[in-house]
Amino acid sequence: MKNTDIHYYIKILNNYIEKLHYTLYDQKECSINHLWVIDFLYDQQDDVYQKDIEKEFSINRATASKMLKLMEDKQMIQRIPSDKDARLKKIILLDKGLQLHQTAVDVRKALEDTLTASLTDEEIMQFKSISQKILKGLEENV
Repeated sequence: MKNTDIHYYIKILNNYIEKLHYTLYDQKECSINHLWVIDFLYDQQDDVYQKDIEKEFSINRATASKMLKLMEDKQMIQRIPSDKDARLKKIILLDKGLQLHQTAVDVRKALEDTLTASLTDEEIMQFKSISQKILKGLEENV
């Protein structure tokens, strides 16, 4: 009997999405995760700190710290002391990060177009609603 658990479908979807990432972006300049962070930083109106990255991408402190350090080493971002609290480091995009933003947008759009090609607008809204409910439940229990 074929496995029909929700987590099975999510895992298979994730596998296909990862393959699609590699098809859409050759990862010569940075990783796909760096592109997502660049896209997130670009769209923020308020100051962004490491804790915001951790929350947005549901990653732990060590993972966020390593990723941001690498992005800083590659001159995509800079962490500067906050005006409000010197213990906090505000994350800003540098020129290289700003240049990669359009790549992030293009990859995100191509991925979204591929994922939603066989769905109606109503199905897309339903999927997003159900996904948000699952995420909320996971945030409360994990």
